[in-house]
Amino acid sequence: MFRNLFRPDSPLMITMTRITDCIFLSLFWILGCFPVVTAGASFAALYDASYRGLRRGERNSWQRFLTVFRRNWKAGIAPTIVFLA
Repeated sequence: MFRNLFRPDSPLMITMTRITDCIFLSLFWILGCFPVVTAGASFAALYDASYRGLRRGERNSWQRFLTVFRRNWKAGIAPTIVFLA
């Protein structure tokens, strides 16, 4: 019974992985919003990573967050500055 409990595809491990991904996504989002001008890119990366990682079940959603943040941070600065003004 306990042997099957800790398999990577068991319901317990899937749940723990999703909780851990939520924690990492939240921490990365807070760090990404700390400099206010990168808040737009951080919101976009959080949305994309949570949609793909938590809803679609793709793995490594926190790595997806970092990839999307790096790709969109330049494009997210201008709308954030306009929004702040």
